[in-house]
Amino acid sequence: MRPRTEPRVAVCLDSIADEAVRLACVTMWEILDGIGRPPMNRHERLLQAILRGRSDANIRFSNLRALMEYLGFEEHIRGSHHLFDKEGVVEIVNLQSRGGHAKPYQVRQVRQLILKYKLGGDD
Repeated sequence: MRPRTEPRVAVCLDSIADEAVRLACVTMWEILDGIGRPPMNRHERLLQAILRGRSDANIRFSNLRALMEYLGFEEHIRGSHHLFDKEGVVEIVNLQSRGGHAKPYQVRQVRQLILKYKLGGDD
């Protein structure tokens, strides 16, 4: 049987629920353990995977394109080249698909841009 939620936790969860995040009743332990955190959206999960740098060869091209648009980049297509630019970012990012996946060196370039310009935070 799950213990009752502590009042301080309930207040915290109520404030989160006001932001349209629906959470089940969780215990203080679950929150401290990370179980009670609101789920990340697919862009945030992909952003974390790219920043970890362990799976550059396994990033789907369509997901990377969607992430670039989520980060505020504008896409221009020239043949098989998908060019992304953004105001305030000097570099132009060139992405190409290889078997449905992004090329690993291009994922590394995206990671370097994200870190250099501090993209993906609360911008």
